[in-house]
Amino acid sequence: MKFETYDYWDYSLNKLLSIDTSKTFKNELMKQVSIQLKQFLGEIFDPEDFLIIFKDFPQIIENTSKTTVYPFLLSYYTHYATDATLYWENLKGDNPINCGEKIEKDSIRFWIEDLNVEYLKNNLIKYAYLKRKVFLDGYRFVVVLKKPDIDISVKIIFDENLSVEQADALEHFIGKSISNYNENNQQGIAGFEGLIHSFSLKEFKNKDYAIFQIDLGSAADIGMKKIIQDLSDSSFIIKKIEIKGI
Repeated sequence: MKFETYDYWDYSLNKLLSIDTSKTFKNELMKQVSIQLKQFLGEIFDPEDFLIIFKDFPQIIENTSKTTVYPFLLSYYTHYATDATLYWENLKGDNPINCGEKIEKDSIRFWIEDLNVEYLKNNLIKYAYLKRKVFLDGYRFVVVLKKPDIDISVKIIFDENLSVEQADALEHFIGKSISNYNENNQQGIAGFEGLIHSFSLKEFKNKDYAIFQIDLGSAADIGMKKIIQDLSDSSFIIKKIEIKGI
């Protein structure tokens, strides 16, 4: 887990302001937030996937020893994030703890509220699949995933060089597959499973393969599998598909 803060331009003071945090504060914050997320999410939680961010200045809760930050951003898999509210409390005194202070052992308690746990858990399950290096079965050609991610490069390999017309037909077919998938999801035909954001043909000229770049968006592995299945059901004579994150 990593931790960051945003810098802010204060128009009243006409200068850039930053949030100072001590090393002991950051270490204790990451430790306690990790424990709480583990309790919320179970085995799917991997602290290496998370970046936590203060998006605003901490605010002292009046007449208490508590402080809050909202939005407190939980960013995961580098592409996705969800907001929550972070609180901390001074366990050894009546005064609120400044995040720039050196933190003594057992003197502070952090906790998270307003977190949509089910939303986060479902996304983590979906994107965890993309971290694996696997061969996908069930298609009429070989499919290999190498360090896949949300943004992927898809190399479609044939037995012979592609003509311009064949490459155009392949590009149109994949575009139609994505369009149908997104339209069905927006209409809720099979329940909403996310949307594929974009794709483009990157390379094919005088080669026995074509390379597409696809932003899987919130569709993640489900959208990827839909494209592969459509290609498997098509008349294209495909030998192999290689997919890797970019």
